[in-house]
Amino acid sequence: MKHSEMTRERILDVAELLFAQKGTKETSLRRITGEAGVNIASIKYHFGSKDGLIKALLRRRLDPINRERMKRLKAIRKAAEDSGSRPCVRDLMHAIFEPILTFTESCENAENFLRFVARAMIDPDETVKEIFLSEMKDVLFLLFQLMKEACPNTPPDRLFWHLQFSLGAMGHALYGRGHLKLVPPGVNSAAGSKKVLEYWLDFVCNGIDGAR
Repeated sequence: MKHSEMTRERILDVAELLFAQKGTKETSLRRITGEAGVNIASIKYHFGSKDGLIKALLRRRLDPINRERMKRLKAIRKAAEDSGSRPCVRDLMHAIFEPILTFTESCENAENFLRFVARAMIDPDETVKEIFLSEMKDVLFLLFQLMKEACPNTPPDRLFWHLQFSLGAMGHALYGRGHLKLVPPGVNSAAGSKKVLEYWLDFVCNGIDGAR
């Protein structure tokens, strides 16, 4: 890796950690460059601005995840078209959750990214939220279209909210599973990735299928 690429990655790693800890508004560019051991001009050179840095940070993680999601969703759509059947709800939801679950298992700093996104979704500053949603738009719109085909008798408004609940549960499963505090006696909350995926799929698919 070239020196400039190493500098860029170091800035992204430090920004991801600090944004996860303090949020974007409370984290200055000088704090990021100081922690990364680079000068402030490096931000302008590599990212143009703080918003450019945030966008690059999100794209670094989301692009490969979303490419895999789109690949799987399109494969499900083609298989359904070829067979003259409807897409399967469980297959569609699996295509959304499994790629990011794999990311959490394979990326050393995955928790920093998840904390950053979780904080961004409840932060009153709309900037990060808008950037995140713009990166997710194509995947979520395709998912919604395929879910309408999978559940033709479910009103679109109801289906939209079912997906919102499902994605909220996904976020909790991803970040919350390592931070659960209220666990009843006799319950093993330390479920592995495969079990978490299975439990989540059972929960959301029963809710969506049961309301058709």
